[in-house]
Amino acid sequence: MNNKPPSILLINPWIYDFAAYDFWVKPLGLFYIASVLRKNGYDVYFIDCLDSSHPQMMHKKGIKKDNRKKYGA
Repeated sequence: MNNKPPSILLINPWIYDFAAYDFWVKPLGLFYIASVLRKNGYDVYFIDCLDSSHPQMMHKKGIKKDNRKKYGA
């Protein structure tokens, strides 16, 4: 019998309407869902396509280094 808990992948997708984009907002709704799923025995994986500080983002063509100040401004 397989004792491995069920897995789920949550994705925060790209946003194309730059006017609606906020550099400081995190996907709080997805975090709440992930929390409930973990409490109910799921293995939760998360992909944030808007995370400009991820190390692999710097290797993509056309993506500039994030130049935020000390407190994220």
